[in-house]
Amino acid sequence: MERSARSMTLNVLLVLFIVQFFTGMAMNLLVTFPTNLFPSSGGSLAGTFSYILTGGNWLLTTHFIIDAAIIAIGAINLALVLHKSNAYKVLSLTSLILVISAFINGERFVASNFAINGISFGMAAAFLLAFILYFAMAMLMYREIAIKVKP
Repeated sequence: MERSARSMTLNVLLVLFIVQFFTGMAMNLLVTFPTNLFPSSGGSLAGTFSYILTGGNWLLTTHFIIDAAIIAIGAINLALVLHKSNAYKVLSLTSLILVISAFINGERFVASNFAINGISFGMAAAFLLAFILYFAMAMLMYREIAIKVKP
């Protein structure tokens, strides 16, 4: 039962990562955001969250909600692997930290009036590294299952 729960969280995470990638690419290539929403000193956390959720751009709102779901499911995955080997713990914790970093960088990118590309790069890099680590954890788990099933 527990293995199926871990497998389910990893499968859901990988699907959400793929959907997140496509919503991010669609926003990057198809949407023009206003560049004067926040003061030059940057927007407040509450102001940027308010804009993300009610700013009228459904792709941005979807991107935010998917990332919040990835964080929640990543936390569940971490809870499920706490009693497993250190490799699972390290991969899960590092991935969750990277996803939270991508989330924070996304909020900072919005607060910068979508202008500081370095923050956007940090968001994308953290996202990609988290995806790779969750994928590695899935491969490790499936390898472990295959070894146990082998006669």
